[in-house]
Order: sequence, then C-alpha cells, then structure tokens
Amino acid sequence: MNGICMNESGLTLNDLPDLPCIMNALDEMEAYIEEEGELALSSELYNIAQEAVFELLEEEGMLLD
Repeated sequence: MNGICMNESGLTLNDLPDLPCIMNALDEMEAYIEEEGELALSSELYNIAQEAVFELLEEEGMLLD
C-alpha cells in the first residue's frame, strides 16, 4: 500500500492520517489469504490495496485524475 501511495501522491502512509479504509483493507487482505491459501492471487491483493489507498487519498483531497 505504501508503494501505491508514493506513486499516486509522493507521500507515504505515515504522512497521512489513519483512516478505517486502510485497516479494513488489511483485514480484507488477511481474510483473502486465509481463505485462498496458496491460491491467493497477488493481483487481487494489489486491487484491494489500491482501492484502499485511492479511498484514503480521495478523503484527503489528494487523488490525482
């Protein structure tokens, strides 16, 4: 998530406020990995992370189109 955030805003997650979207995404990713095991797709994990970062940046008014 930090890499996505850096690419989109030039900031790290530590530079931004803690919002529930990040914690919810981490929980969702953990549940996905537990459910899928070795079949877990990194692309699906990336999509979850990207959605959370975009939500965070949108909340902060930093999402660039």
